[in-house]
Amino acid sequence: MTPGFSAIGIVGAMLGKVSNDSRSSNLAAMHKDLLSAVHQAHLELKNLPPGCIPGMTGNTKIAMDDIISAQRSLAHGSSEVHVATAKVSAARKALALGTRAYDKWLATQH
Repeated sequence: MTPGFSAIGIVGAMLGKVSNDSRSSNLAAMHKDLLSAVHQAHLELKNLPPGCIPGMTGNTKIAMDDIISAQRSLAHGSSEVHVATAKVSAARKALALGTRAYDKWLATQH
Protein backbone atom coordinates (compact mmCIF):
# COMPACT_ATOMS: atom_id res chain seq x y z
CA MET A 1 0.00 0.00 0.00
CA THR A 2 1.04 3.58 -0.55
CA PRO A 3 2.32 5.16 2.69
CA GLY A 4 -0.21 7.48 4.27
CA PHE A 5 -3.16 6.36 2.19
CA SER A 6 -3.94 2.96 3.67
CA ALA A 7 -6.66 3.85 6.14
CA ILE A 8 -8.11 7.16 4.95
CA GLY A 9 -11.03 5.62 3.03
CA ILE A 10 -11.69 3.12 5.79
CA VAL A 11 -11.70 5.86 8.42
CA GLY A 12 -14.04 8.00 6.32
CA ALA A 13 -16.52 5.14 6.03
CA MET A 14 -16.30 4.47 9.76
CA LEU A 15 -16.98 8.12 10.54
CA GLY A 16 -20.09 7.91 8.37
CA LYS A 17 -21.30 5.01 10.52
CA VAL A 18 -20.56 6.95 13.72
CA SER A 19 -22.54 9.92 12.38
CA ASN A 20 -25.48 7.64 11.55
CA ASP A 21 -25.29 6.11 15.03
CA SER A 22 -25.38 9.59 16.55
CA ARG A 23 -28.40 10.67 14.48
CA SER A 24 -30.28 7.55 15.53
CA SER A 25 -29.20 7.99 19.18
CA ASN A 26 -27.67 4.52 19.18
CA LEU A 27 -25.03 5.13 21.82
CA ALA A 28 -23.79 1.53 21.98
CA ALA A 29 -23.22 1.37 18.22
CA MET A 30 -21.65 4.84 18.25
CA HIS A 31 -19.19 3.74 20.92
CA LYS A 32 -18.35 0.51 19.06
CA ASP A 33 -17.93 2.19 15.68
CA LEU A 34 -15.90 5.04 17.15
CA LEU A 35 -13.54 2.56 18.82
CA SER A 36 -12.99 0.93 15.43
CA ALA A 37 -12.29 4.33 13.90
CA VAL A 38 -9.83 5.11 16.71
CA HIS A 39 -7.94 1.90 15.96
CA GLN A 40 -7.63 2.91 12.30
CA ALA A 41 -6.71 6.48 13.31
CA HIS A 42 -3.78 5.19 15.35
CA LEU A 43 -2.60 3.16 12.35
CA GLU A 44 -2.90 6.19 10.10
CA LEU A 45 -0.98 8.42 12.53
CA LYS A 46 1.91 5.97 12.26
CA ASN A 47 1.75 6.19 8.47
CA LEU A 48 0.77 9.76 7.53
CA PRO A 49 0.63 10.83 3.88
CA PRO A 50 3.81 12.32 2.46
CA GLY A 51 4.49 15.95 3.28
CA CYS A 52 5.03 16.77 -0.40
CA ILE A 53 1.26 16.99 -0.86
CA PRO A 54 0.37 20.43 0.55
CA GLY A 55 -2.59 20.29 2.92
CA MET A 56 -2.98 16.54 3.02
CA THR A 57 -0.68 15.55 5.86
CA GLY A 58 -1.83 18.28 8.23
CA ASN A 59 -5.52 17.71 7.59
CA THR A 60 -5.14 13.95 7.94
CA LYS A 61 -3.38 14.37 11.29
CA ILE A 62 -6.06 16.80 12.48
CA ALA A 63 -8.77 14.32 11.49
CA MET A 64 -7.10 11.41 13.28
CA ASP A 65 -6.55 13.51 16.41
CA ASP A 66 -10.21 14.60 16.33
CA ILE A 67 -11.33 10.97 16.12
CA ILE A 68 -9.26 10.00 19.14
CA SER A 69 -10.54 13.05 21.03
CA ALA A 70 -14.15 12.19 20.11
CA GLN A 71 -13.76 8.74 21.59
CA ARG A 72 -12.35 10.20 24.80
CA SER A 73 -15.35 12.53 25.04
CA LEU A 74 -17.79 9.68 24.45
CA ALA A 75 -16.05 7.60 27.11
CA HIS A 76 -17.06 10.27 29.64
CA GLY A 77 -20.68 9.28 29.20
CA SER A 78 -23.87 10.22 27.42
CA SER A 79 -23.60 13.85 28.54
CA GLU A 80 -20.65 14.22 26.15
CA VAL A 81 -22.33 12.77 23.05
CA HIS A 82 -22.78 16.23 21.54
CA VAL A 83 -19.06 16.96 22.03
CA ALA A 84 -18.07 13.65 20.46
CA THR A 85 -20.45 14.25 17.56
CA ALA A 86 -18.97 17.69 16.93
CA LYS A 87 -15.46 16.22 16.92
CA VAL A 88 -16.53 13.51 14.46
CA SER A 89 -17.95 16.24 12.20
CA ALA A 90 -14.67 18.14 12.44
CA ALA A 91 -12.75 14.97 11.58
CA ARG A 92 -14.92 14.35 8.51
CA LYS A 93 -14.32 17.94 7.37
CA ALA A 94 -10.56 17.62 7.84
CA LEU A 95 -10.53 14.34 5.89
CA ALA A 96 -12.46 16.01 3.07
CA LEU A 97 -9.97 18.90 3.02
CA GLY A 98 -7.08 16.44 2.90
CA THR A 99 -8.70 14.54 0.07
CA ARG A 100 -9.27 17.75 -1.88
CA ALA A 101 -5.63 18.68 -1.34
CA TYR A 102 -4.60 15.30 -2.73
CA ASP A 103 -6.90 15.64 -5.74
CA LYS A 104 -5.53 19.11 -6.45
CA TRP A 105 -1.94 17.84 -6.19
CA LEU A 106 -2.71 14.81 -8.35
CA ALA A 107 -4.14 17.02 -11.10
CA THR A 108 -0.78 18.77 -11.37
CA GLN A 109 1.10 15.50 -11.83
CA HIS A 110 -0.16 14.75 -15.35
